[in-house]
Amino acid sequence: MLKNNIYLIVLTFYMSVIGLDVIKLINLARKPTLNIDLSKYFFRTHMLVLFCGISLTLVAVIFEVNIFDYSKPIHYSNVEKISLKDFNGLKLPGQTLQGGNKFAFITSGIEFKKHKGIVNVNSYFHPARSYVYIDDLQNDDLLRHELYHFHITEIWARIFRKEISKFKDVPTSSMLNKTYVYIEAKRNAMQAEYDFDTNHSYLLGKQLKWQVKIDSMLSALSAYENTQIRF
Repeated sequence: MLKNNIYLIVLTFYMSVIGLDVIKLINLARKPTLNIDLSKYFFRTHMLVLFCGISLTLVAVIFEVNIFDYSKPIHYSNVEKISLKDFNGLKLPGQTLQGGNKFAFITSGIEFKKHKGIVNVNSYFHPARSYVYIDDLQNDDLLRHELYHFHITEIWARIFRKEISKFKDVPTSSMLNKTYVYIEAKRNAMQAEYDFDTNHSYLLGKQLKWQVKIDSMLSALSAYENTQIRF
């Protein structure tokens, strides 16, 4: 969550500082008898704007979040509606894949939350942290490969739900976090294996085999499609 919302923290800080300066200027304007050099206040405001602008840029680069074209995460239930136009992340200059620029990168993740006797586990696609290097946004093969990365995330979200459902009582936060770490390690390993085996979708035969495998796993875990686990 931090990677997607940190820009809001910086932006809130920025707006708060500017707001405080505006209030100060208004209060000072109401006291014309005071000998005040307003240029000092404007200079400080400008420096703070510059500082926050640099901070926003650093946040965007470090966390690969496009704060200038932010879109909220898309739930897995809407996976069929995703297109390459939704990949709004920052494109770093000169980035290539095996010497070419016809590639994309998708970011998805699992989030969980416990409230009373219910644990919610959801998988999301993050548009602001996903990007595409291609002029043709109608490349179905490229989109398909990236969406299967999202399907893999959903597989492990379902396995996560399956593991949680094994607990007899409401699991503690420690138990959930421990299970989540295990799930994340497995998910990341499968994501890497998928890219390696398919050579990032360039090996069509391998790509098709993985699609069948992933579809089969999702079907086998259909009993854990419900995002809620009740105790």
